[in-house]
Amino acid sequence: MTRVPLNLCVLLSGMPGNEQLLIEYEDQVLDRLTTYGARIVQRVRATDPQSAPFEVHILEFPSEDALDQYMEDPVRRSLSDLRERGIAHTDILRVDIVTPGEDQAPAPR
Repeated sequence: MTRVPLNLCVLLSGMPGNEQLLIEYEDQVLDRLTTYGARIVQRVRATDPQSAPFEVHILEFPSEDALDQYMEDPVRRSLSDLRERGIAHTDILRVDIVTPGEDQAPAPR
């Protein structure tokens, strides 16, 4: 079975006034990625804390199974209270990484 990397774009909107809690939560859970062979391709934050999304990540997982394991990570799950206090909304998009100048259609999955 071929392992196909999985790329996600994660858009996070903070709870108004609690954006620092979003940052604290993400600092902790993103540290767990390497446990599952995943990595942060890019992490960016809006200069205005009231922006939505406030923080955006591009993440790469080695497989769907690695993503599933990360989502069930006990440390990550134990931080759910911090997540609920700091994050108002999360959107997750499956994406392809495109090199500037590439004009080819996405590969079929």
